[in-house]
Amino acid sequence: MKGALKTIVVVLMLLAAVIVAYRMTRPASDAGEAARQKREPVRTGSVAEGPIREEVPLTGEVKAVAEVALAPKVSGRLMQLAADEGADVKQGQLVAVLDKDVFQAQLDHAQAALLVAKANVNAAEVRKENSGRDYQRVEALAKQGTSTAAALDDAEAAFKVAAAGVDVAKATQSQAEAVVELAQIALREATLLAPFDAVVSKKLLDVGAYVSAGQAVVSLVAVDQVKVIAGVGERYLADLAPGRTIAKVTVDALAGEEFSGTLYRVSPTIEPETRTAEAEVRIANEERRLKSGMYARVTLVTKEKPIAILMPSDALLGSEGGYYAHVVKDGRASRAAVEVGLRSAQEVEVLKGLSPGETVVTSGEGNLYDGAAVAVEGEKGQ
Repeated sequence: MKGALKTIVVVLMLLAAVIVAYRMTRPASDAGEAARQKREPVRTGSVAEGPIREEVPLTGEVKAVAEVALAPKVSGRLMQLAADEGADVKQGQLVAVLDKDVFQAQLDHAQAALLVAKANVNAAEVRKENSGRDYQRVEALAKQGTSTAAALDDAEAAFKVAAAGVDVAKATQSQAEAVVELAQIALREATLLAPFDAVVSKKLLDVGAYVSAGQAVVSLVAVDQVKVIAGVGERYLADLAPGRTIAKVTVDALAGEEFSGTLYRVSPTIEPETRTAEAEVRIANEERRLKSGMYARVTLVTKEKPIAILMPSDALLGSEGGYYAHVVKDGRASRAAVEVGLRSAQEVEVLKGLSPGETVVTSGEGNLYDGAAVAVEGEKGQ
C-alpha cells in the first residue's frame, strides 16, 4: 500500500514538472513563431528589358571655339570701322581700315626705285657686253703681236669690272624688289579682314584714333560652335574616343533643354594633383543660344546597349567580389547572386542571375534573410 502511494506521488510530481516546464517554454516558442511570422517592410522594383547607356558626368564653362582681338601689324590712324558690335562677319570680310595714304606713297616710292634698279641692271649688262667685245679684240691683236700685254691686261680688268657691275646692279634690284614687297605688305596690313566667320563682340577703338602696331581694334568671336573644357577622371579615359563619343549638354540658364555634342579631344597628359585629363567637347550652336561663360553640365556616353536586362541600381548589393539582390516571390525574399554589366544612375545591366519580370528589393533589405516574409510598401518602377 505504501509502495503504491509512493508511486502515485512520484507520478504526480513528474506531471507537475512537465506542466511547469511546458508553461515556461511556451511563451518563448510563441515569441519565436511570432518573429517568424513578422513581415519586413520593403520597397521593390521590377527586372525588365530596355536600353541602357553608361555615362560620365562633367562640369565646365561654355567658351567660344575661336576668339581673337584683331590688330594691325602697322601703325596709322583708324579711318573706317566696317562692322558694328554684334554684327556678323564672314571670313575675309572687311572689318577696319587705317589711313592708307602714307603706305601708298611708300609703295609708289619703292616701285619707282625698283624701276631705277632695273634700268641700272640693263646699263650694267650693256657695259659688260661692250667691255667683253673690247677684251676679245685686244686679245686677238695680242696673239697677232700687234697689241701690248699692258693693253690686254687693261681690257681684261675692264671686263671684270663691268661683270661685277652687273652683279651689283642685280643685287640692288633684289633689294628694291624686297622694299616693294614690304611696302605692299604694309599697305595690305592697313586693311583688317575677318580671319574666320564670327561676330564682332566688342569695339575697342573709335574712328580717328591713332593705332599702334599690335594694338587691338575689335574683338571677334566665333559663335556657331562652342566648346566646354572639363577634367575627366583617369579611370574613364580608356572608354573615350574623340570624334565618336557622344556628349549631352545642359546649362542652368536654359533649364529643361539638352544640346548634343561630340568629344573633340582628350589631353595626352594627366594632372598629378587631380588625376584628371583635360577633355574638350564641341557643341553646334547655330541658333546661338549657348553663350560664352555659361555654366554647363556635360554627360559623356561611353557605352550603350539598345536592349538589355535591367534592374534598379538600388537593388544591387555587395561589391566586385560578389554582387547579389533580394528577389521577392510569394511574399518572401530570397538572395540571388548576380553578374552585372553597364551601369547608369538609375539602372544596372544584369548579365546573369535574374530574369525579366522578377521583383527585387530596392529598400528595407537590412533585416532580410533567405525566406524572410516581406510586406511591400511601394513599387519602384523602371
